[in-house]
Amino acid sequence: AAIVFLSLMTFATWNISQAVHGKAQTLNAADAGAHMMATTVARNLNFMAYTNRAMVANHAVVGQLVSIGSLGKMMYEMAKDISYIEYVGDILCLFVVTAPIGSLLIDVGNAFEQIADIINNDVLPAIEYIMQLQNMLIGLLSNAQKGVGALSALDMLKAEEVIKANDPELEWNLTDDMGGLLATSGNVAALAETFYDGFTKQRDGDERFAQVVRDSRDGFTKKRKWMFNILHGGTDMGLNADGDKWIWLGVDGLQIRLRVNPAKPWKKETFRFYGNGAIAGSEDAENYRTFDHGELDSKSHKTAYSNRDKRYYDDYDGLQEYRELKEIGKAGENPSPTFVVLVYKPIDNNGTPSANKTFHTDDENNPFHLPEGRTRIYGIAAAQAFFRSPAQNDNDTTAGKLPNTLYPNGVYASLFSPYWQPRLTDLPPAIAVSALITAGK
Repeated sequence: AAIVFLSLMTFATWNISQAVHGKAQTLNAADAGAHMMATTVARNLNFMAYTNRAMVANHAVVGQLVSIGSLGKMMYEMAKDISYIEYVGDILCLFVVTAPIGSLLIDVGNAFEQIADIINNDVLPAIEYIMQLQNMLIGLLSNAQKGVGALSALDMLKAEEVIKANDPELEWNLTDDMGGLLATSGNVAALAETFYDGFTKQRDGDERFAQVVRDSRDGFTKKRKWMFNILHGGTDMGLNADGDKWIWLGVDGLQIRLRVNPAKPWKKETFRFYGNGAIAGSEDAENYRTFDHGELDSKSHKTAYSNRDKRYYDDYDGLQEYRELKEIGKAGENPSPTFVVLVYKPIDNNGTPSANKTFHTDDENNPFHLPEGRTRIYGIAAAQAFFRSPAQNDNDTTAGKLPNTLYPNGVYASLFSPYWQPRLTDLPPAIAVSALITAGK
């Protein structure tokens, strides 16, 4: 009797230890598979954020090029007009007394003529070529987002390799038992499609993207105010005349405001000398008066717009398609959909042998046979990608962290910030119930 009792206790202890070990292996594999899928999603979201930022940066470069073109066109007109002073010098050279002054004026005129030629023949054409390259780069970034999104399902399928690496005996082919919500090899493509079409959205260049680009302008692009407050100008983004494309428009002008009326000493008169501009994306703007172009008065603004250089409008396609969340919310409020992985393996396989299998007590009439309630060990895990920026830590201002005082209203999750991370999470209630039913089978 003692031998029988001790044998049964030994077999039961063996069963328990093997079951615990097998369960731990199975759960680790499920966690690894789910976390890997969430990591893939977070990586793709961060890729979209980086490409969105890259597109914004390149659009801002186009704005800088338009600014240089606008200012360069005005400088060209000024230099060309100043170069005519050489004709005055030719006249003064006819007289001995004024010949030195005439010679100086001729040299000045020739110098400004050379400056005008360099601007018109070298600087402005170079801007056009650089803008073509910028436009091509923006298009490549936009298409790269689509390509990476299409490959996400293939990336998620690598979760099976992770699971097999943890335990080659594991299976995860239960496609329908969980209501189609499992991240299995049968429906991972559908999950990816649900994620990219339900959680994110492909958007055309819109007001939101345009505002981000506007906010990214440097001081030179946004507002120019030089030469003792004589030169004014600026470059802004808005819609073209047809309202279907976002364009850049830059204008610059020379204006002086002086008090010249003794009867009205409080009133200043504006004297205008030059006004030129440049445009990229379209020949005309929808309402150029609404563009933010510094401190040019309305007449100078109108003159500069009328004299704008239109050579760039064919080489810039404006804001292109980009990827963004369907709903913008504060950090932590809108994590990605939950990815669930369910794996299982038979209890009597090589990885998790049972006492009956090991000691050949399968026969129910054997006195050492232990009853077995289940023939499989299950492991289930859930994971998701979530947004958390360095500014999320209120009191942490160490290196690499942003003090929360910079963002008093919190940091909103979006695809302009590459702060997406993976995490394991609780099972959704519906999935948990389905898992119990599946395991009970």
